This record gives sequence, structure tokens and C-alpha cells, in this order.
Amino acid sequence: MKIYLEQKLSSCPDQMTCIVCHDLFWTPNIRALLYDRHNLIQGDVCRSCLKLKSTHFQQKLRNQANRLIQESILIPQRFDALQDRAIELLETSEELISYPTVFHWFFKRLEIFAKDSQALEAARFKNASCQCEGWEPSQGHNLPHSHLSSVDED
Repeated sequence: MKIYLEQKLSSCPDQMTCIVCHDLFWTPNIRALLYDRHNLIQGDVCRSCLKLKSTHFQQKLRNQANRLIQESILIPQRFDALQDRAIELLETSEELISYPTVFHWFFKRLEIFAKDSQALEAARFKNASCQCEGWEPSQGHNLPHSHLSSVDED
């Protein structure tokens, strides 16, 4: 299993349930997603669980699988789905875990900053359009020619 870092999408809810401890947590700007060996997303991981040693992390996943098995007994109409999910978590808990490094966190933050900067620049450029004739943004300055004529006359 591996934890990948992804940017929180605007459609993502403000709170998520951790796949490891089943606690509700506020969704940060960078999501930590647990993937199994088949590259299937198992769920979000809270910041507290990211700090766990691998053996404790795996044990908590097994605890979640056991919780799902108990739930499947109590909710017969969801028996198959809960049992299948419990098996997925048990299988995932047997895999070695790969945590994101400090560099992964840094590059993800940098990637998000770059995307946000591009979006801001595009919005700024769109809002800075001038109504004067003859001015093209590709001319390399912020003012259109009609605004510069008073400076050129001196």
C-alpha cells in the first residue's frame, strides 16, 4: 500500500472519515489517499494516522475490517458490501506501507501554489483588459498606446 498526496478538489466535502481510524477530520488542501497494490483508492488518511508507525497503521486497518464485519452482522441488507470492504481492508493491511516523504509534501505544495498562481494571473489578465483601440497585451507593457501619448509629447 502507498499513500499518495493529491490536491483537494472544490467538489470535495469539508470533512472526511479516515480509512484507518474512522475519525471525522477536516479535509486539508492536500489530501493523503491510501492506495492498495492494485492502485485502487482505499480512502483518505488523517494527519494523525500519517504519523503512525507502519505496524500500528496496519493494526488499525485490521481493526476497521473487524468493525465492518461486526456491522455486516447487524445490517443484513448490506452484508455482502460490508464483507467485501472488510476483505479489501484486511488484504491491504497485509501490504508494506510507503509513506510520502518531506519532498513529496514540498513538491505537492509547490504544484498547488503554481496552479493557484496561474489561475490568479489568468484572472488578473482577463480583468485588466482595456477598452482603448490599438492596444494588444502582447506589446509588453501595461498601458495602451493612447495612454502613453501624453508621455511621448514631452
